[in-house]
Amino acid sequence: MKLLSKPIVILFVVFIILKFLWLVTGTVIPVYYQNLGYLSLFHYLQDQNSNLKFDLFTTPPNQLEKYFNLALKYDPAAEGALLGRGIARFHSEDIELAVSDLEHVVNSRKQPGLAYFWLGLAYQAVDDNEQAIHAWRKAGAANYFFMLGETTYRLGLFHEAQRNYEIVIKIDPDFDPAPYFKLGIIQWRSQAGIKAFQNAWRLGPNTAMGYSALGFSALFQGELERSRDYFLKAWSLDPTPSWPYEGLADIAEAVGVETIEDYITVIGREPFENVCNWLSSRWDSRGDVDRAEYWAQCGNESEEK
Repeated sequence: MKLLSKPIVILFVVFIILKFLWLVTGTVIPVYYQNLGYLSLFHYLQDQNSNLKFDLFTTPPNQLEKYFNLALKYDPAAEGALLGRGIARFHSEDIELAVSDLEHVVNSRKQPGLAYFWLGLAYQAVDDNEQAIHAWRKAGAANYFFMLGETTYRLGLFHEAQRNYEIVIKIDPDFDPAPYFKLGIIQWRSQAGIKAFQNAWRLGPNTAMGYSALGFSALFQGELERSRDYFLKAWSLDPTPSWPYEGLADIAEAVGVETIEDYITVIGREPFENVCNWLSSRWDSRGDVDRAEYWAQCGNESEEK
């Protein structure tokens, strides 16, 4: 037994060393390179977004996928590295290779959500919009595009906002009344805008947004009294949003209201402070200083009350 004990110990030590090397090369090293890959990708995306750029297809630095390739060299089945390489290839405009990597990840079912999202972007880059919507639906990405729509809308990038709201609706037609309402505002004075407002009411009946949607739709069709009633109803349900005030200001403009007395005759009540402010801003933008000051004073008086 003593003669065998030494070789057995040596074999055991060799086994431990080999096991350690296997763990290092098969787990630690791939994870290390994978993390470096995501770190470099993060810094690249941070640089790209530092100036509020929304173009996803600008040329990235060279070798963006280098670390992911090294990770996959040690562990070809590393799904995280494959996902990262797919994202890196997307930003390098290697769209076909990106699609190949991302499809492999979604088929593995280990982390499909994020992979489906980027796969949708890759499909969109090659104008395969049907596949893109399918992938985003799988990713549950409606909320992402809605928030992107809200951001671009606030920045005044209405074409971008419209595109994002339309993607939301294609992903989930019953997501929320808000994307329909914002599309109605962007496409106002058109049949597409009226249809969008109708859908906003369908999904949000008896709400301030729903009644505001009906108000704008009626206003476009020249039904001023009905429009007024809808906006006043919207205000009674929630005085916080600006839509009822903007709508009432639109009505006042449409009928040529010049004084508070005119406004009371048309609307049936004194103007809200926010309506006065809307009218003041509009006259100011047209260079009519006197009317702008008149309605600004109206707003100050309403605030004091």
